Amino acid sequence: MESKTLKGKPLTGGIGIGRVCLYKEDILEAAPRGRISADKVDDEKKRLLDALKKTGEGLRESYKVVSNKLSSLEAEVFNAHLMILEDSSFVGKIEEKISGELLNSEAALLDVKKVYEEKFKLLPNDYFRERINDINDIARRVINNLGLKHSGITCATCNKGCPIIIVAKDLTPSLISGIGDKKVNGIVAQRGSFVSHGAILARALGVPALIGVDNIVGNVYCGAELLVDASGGDVWVNPGPEIISRFKNRLNTGVCVKRKYGSGYVSTKDGVNVGLLANAGNVKDISIIKKCGINDIGLFRTEFIFIEREKEPGIDEQVKIYKKVIDSAEGTVTFRLLDIGGDKVLDFLPMPEQENPNLGLRGVRIYDRYPDIITNQIKALLMAKGEKPVKIMIPMVSTVDEFVNTRKKVYDILDELKKERRINPDNLKIGCMIEVPAAVYLIREFAAEADFLSIGTNDLIQYVMGVDRANNFLVDLADPFQPAVIRVLKDIVDNTKESGKDITVCGEIAGDPEMAGILVGLGYRHLSVNPYSFDGIGEVISAHESGDFERKADKILKANTLEDIKEIVAG
Repeated sequence: MESKTLKGKPLTGGIGIGRVCLYKEDILEAAPRGRISADKVDDEKKRLLDALKKTGEGLRESYKVVSNKLSSLEAEVFNAHLMILEDSSFVGKIEEKISGELLNSEAALLDVKKVYEEKFKLLPNDYFRERINDINDIARRVINNLGLKHSGITCATCNKGCPIIIVAKDLTPSLISGIGDKKVNGIVAQRGSFVSHGAILARALGVPALIGVDNIVGNVYCGAELLVDASGGDVWVNPGPEIISRFKNRLNTGVCVKRKYGSGYVSTKDGVNVGLLANAGNVKDISIIKKCGINDIGLFRTEFIFIEREKEPGIDEQVKIYKKVIDSAEGTVTFRLLDIGGDKVLDFLPMPEQENPNLGLRGVRIYDRYPDIITNQIKALLMAKGEKPVKIMIPMVSTVDEFVNTRKKVYDILDELKKERRINPDNLKIGCMIEVPAAVYLIREFAAEADFLSIGTNDLIQYVMGVDRANNFLVDLADPFQPAVIRVLKDIVDNTKESGKDITVCGEIAGDPEMAGILVGLGYRHLSVNPYSFDGIGEVISAHESGDFERKADKILKANTLEDIKEIVAG
């Protein structure tokens, strides 16, 4: 086929080549459509009815769980879904498709779903038009119970073990968590922003990645050859021999660490030390981090132990995972307590419908609603800790009470566990993340209460600027060099100096070499980044004196526009 070049926005650097694997996040898109023979009609109907029965049982269980956790009023949506599922007209139409058109159950269900969608669209009432979402949700549950274990990555190319380039409409956490042990040489997405959770995880993989590649899904098919130049922002579809030859010696080979940081810090030319910590989400990340010579894990994202699971991992399973993480790391691990909500959801934990999830139940706000899940996690972390040093970090705090109450829960559980096992309380530190403006205004109070502080700049930017971090139409507003963001970061570091507490920037901006220098100039001395960023920020920091960074930061603080700041940074 003819070679074609598309443009995108670099999310990471590097060059990757492989076969296209189209990612379809919605199970409705990935459901197999096919025909059956006439003699298999009865078997197919039984398969359908078994799936409907299992779906009904799941809906009833969800009703019980939500009723107990929240209220019967909020759980009523599951009863509504059950009524549709048990509607003889709805089920009868699916069976007619199976027997009359010899369709498999998935295809029959999707055809009937489409008919219902068209009918609902014609209704004048918004409430009834919204029932389309109910029909889709029911269909997803049934297809799952028909046996499709969907990770989003299901094409034949992905399962051959060959190098692949994942192509998707959106860059989401589900995409990254579905990769598993597949040999991924690159990621290309039509949409996405630089500070979305999906983008954070893509960077952590260390593979070439581009976002904003217009209509990439419509220009490729599973199995097509793709070459990604994530440094230059180009994608070649079916690249010719001359294109491949041009990039052959620059193909991405994974981590390439030129500088070792065995001391756990990098120094400016005039001897100011900047501590380097690492962000991680699994044990594999830690093995990479150790090769870089970094000891401490400044952020271990525990939510990825829970995502893409049919049920909550038990305490014993969590203990094994956390213990393996602690034992694998050379230094101290900072575990962030379960941080879900927004674009991070758990399949086994039904959440109430919220008009704006990013301003709703997130992080610490989840804990009172679902106390068992966080109690189990804290128990597992403390049991895994034993005598070793561990830090526990509380996400998304807005009030001092939220932090104090969660800290009390940790120590109450610790007191109970100490009756049965040896756990050293002296090397347990509890800190909090600064991610919302309310926490910025209360920063002195948090610094007085917490053992340490971490700044989650990805969310902080979102809330300071009032911009959806995943909205690719508002990239400039989500830029970390926005004057308001820089000034907030300066206020935080200035108002925590007297406390003497460690404060670490663990958001993605710390891994950007230009921004890392500015952070040093603002007064930050601890940066936690993904291991693929160590060389870039290490080289920048070690090549300058601290005064260089401070003078540039002072100029930036006086600037009023993003354009002015970009000129100062480039100068």
